[in-house]
Amino acid sequence: MERRKRKAISAVLGTAIALVIIFTVFIPLIMYLQSLQTIFMQEASRRLQYELERIHEKLEVYVSITPAGAVYPNHYIYVMIYNPGVLTVDIPTIYIESKNRGIIEVPEKFSIPPGGIQRYRLETFYIGRGEDDAVRIKIVTLRGNNFISKETIGPKTLPYYLIVTVSNMTFGRQYEIGVKSIKEYGCVLLAMQQKSECSNEEVAIIEPQSFSDTNDLVIFKIAPGEYEVWLKDLMDNSPIASNKIEVFDDVVLNFPIPEITWPEQAPLRVDTIHKNTTLVANEEGEAYITIPYLISLGATPEPLSATIEIQYTSEIGNVVCSIDPDGSSTVKLNPGDSSLSNFTLHCSLGEGPGLIRYNVSVTNAAGILSHKTYEKQQLVKGGDEGVIKICVVRRMILLAPGEEDAGPKEIEVRFIECP
Repeated sequence: MERRKRKAISAVLGTAIALVIIFTVFIPLIMYLQSLQTIFMQEASRRLQYELERIHEKLEVYVSITPAGAVYPNHYIYVMIYNPGVLTVDIPTIYIESKNRGIIEVPEKFSIPPGGIQRYRLETFYIGRGEDDAVRIKIVTLRGNNFISKETIGPKTLPYYLIVTVSNMTFGRQYEIGVKSIKEYGCVLLAMQQKSECSNEEVAIIEPQSFSDTNDLVIFKIAPGEYEVWLKDLMDNSPIASNKIEVFDDVVLNFPIPEITWPEQAPLRVDTIHKNTTLVANEEGEAYITIPYLISLGATPEPLSATIEIQYTSEIGNVVCSIDPDGSSTVKLNPGDSSLSNFTLHCSLGEGPGLIRYNVSVTNAAGILSHKTYEKQQLVKGGDEGVIKICVVRRMILLAPGEEDAGPKEIEVRFIECP
């Protein structure tokens, strides 16, 4: 009986010891394992979050260049970084990959929020005037992503083309197409010119070679930036069109020239300089008369060719004149021009003085480009009149008393007789 009691107590003690061992060893071990599992899952979740952020991190990198001599003595590099994503991007380093100098590290520290853009001039790096170098930019983020600029750029290596087309041109006129940077960065070259470096402004002149040559184009090489592009008519220095553009890719612009409307009345006028003239004929009764006149053309779409004539009538005396050059003259005028010319009259008088009335007039005009004709009544002021008085020298013999017993003395007196 006593043995059975001892065996029962031993079983209870064994069970108690086993339970103590389980609670003191295995349960903390299980809790520790669960803690490790939690830490692992947290780290895995954090890593997954990091990888998702790394995958969704986005940057667009553009690189431009400044013209030398405008604001800066050398060509500096401008970096434009745009964040189109939904995460803030932290940038610790910028790398410059230069054709001549290799890879240059530029330590930086800035952040770009979602939708933000950062414009940054690399102050420690520049390309000297006349130096043939080209660079591209590499951005490294804190999340380990690399973003390389879309462009490789240099003073002679501009990445994009700006094509400007002009339509509806007029033969006989010259047109100016100009491109100018409106920021401190941005550079432009004429594609057909072999210049050593780009500048902040370029101008090209185009001119139609025939009446059917109404369309043309000019190609510029251009760096990212903001520019003003214009078209101007050089004949009257009038602007036709202007446009402001932002360049981050190839650009094509078209400038159609408005149709020219030919006026019904030509702004062409002629004015005589001396409307009333008096002169004295020589002893043979001849007079040489110069009649100056001014012919002017106002604002028109084209140059005009005009025919000028002079006519005269003898109102007093029998005056007969010959006219040089042959009573008519032809002159070509550009819009806004004036021309001073003259007719010369060689006149012969009868017995007495004479008076003639003359008229200088434009008898017709024609457009040099359009060949549109204008009659005298279609001119603003088609003619101008004047009067010429031709005097003669008269002689008279007078008798004057002589000295002492001498007889009367004849004295010749001359005077001028005018109409």
